[in-house]
Amino acid sequence: MLAVSKLPRRWLLIRQGAIGDTILLSSVIQAIRARIPTSWIEVMGIQERVELLVGEGLADRALSVERFPLESLHQKDAHLPPPLADLFSRFDIIVYYTAAVYPWLADRMRVKADLEVRIYPALPPAGYARHAVCFYLDSLQDFLDIQTPPKPRLVLSPDELDSAKRYYLTQSLDPSQVFILGMHVGAGSPRKQASLTFFESVARYFLHRQSMALLLTQGPADESPVRQLLHRLPPNHTVLVVNNRPLRELAAILSHASLFIGNDSGITHMAAAVGCPTLAVFTAGDPVLWRPLGNHSSIVEWKQPPFCDAGLTQEFFHLFLSSSIEIN
Repeated sequence: MLAVSKLPRRWLLIRQGAIGDTILLSSVIQAIRARIPTSWIEVMGIQERVELLVGEGLADRALSVERFPLESLHQKDAHLPPPLADLFSRFDIIVYYTAAVYPWLADRMRVKADLEVRIYPALPPAGYARHAVCFYLDSLQDFLDIQTPPKPRLVLSPDELDSAKRYYLTQSLDPSQVFILGMHVGAGSPRKQASLTFFESVARYFLHRQSMALLLTQGPADESPVRQLLHRLPPNHTVLVVNNRPLRELAAILSHASLFIGNDSGITHMAAAVGCPTLAVFTAGDPVLWRPLGNHSSIVEWKQPPFCDAGLTQEFFHLFLSSSIEIN
């Protein structure tokens, strides 16, 4: 194992992934920080998503792929654009997670002799039997000497947290006094979307037991399931629909929730990464690979009837939730 003084100090991580994939990269950043405390880390990807990774103990700077022509990297005989060459020259090491792992790609990105370039698949291979975080970290084991993989986490500023609390207060809710149940009923794929009956049963379970507010997160593709769920629920309860908020703002809002329950999605990973007790519902994906890894997170696999199509008894939720997840 190399001495810390011999390790690269300036790092560029490139990952053009969905929200959940991007959040998992926070484990890699934490591992670099733990091994090389003086490191400078920049992360490149879809702007709003990689901005989630900036914060104390995480990345120093987020770079937008929209500013740099990454597609030119995958054209073997094309000239490397000066903006990319100038950017790459600032770093000691570049780690690029991509679906297109060409044998010549690292040489194309190596703009100076002492630049370390590592190219890895964006997704674990078929049959990989550990969490995706382990896959991303295994590739850097020779540098980082990782014994226990850090759990993904997002770091929000005091101002961001205060702003989120003010959001609740404007709705006449004090998150320190009211039980707030967050839900994400949509998903990136219909196969990953649990039956609305599941979410209705969960909501009714809590609505019948305590004073609470229901917080529904809604992205561009979630309007229909959110609307359908609202039609199923009894009236005269406090419901907040957080619609298309900036991701860091949404993360801060979720950090104040008492419990979050959602499909296998980036928003569910977000809730776990900000420390909210989280239950992730898997209907199609592999939880071994993709489950949230927050300190207070759990999963339920809902793949076989009658569970996807039938209501759940309140007794079941009492037993399951009380035994599998710690609720604020």
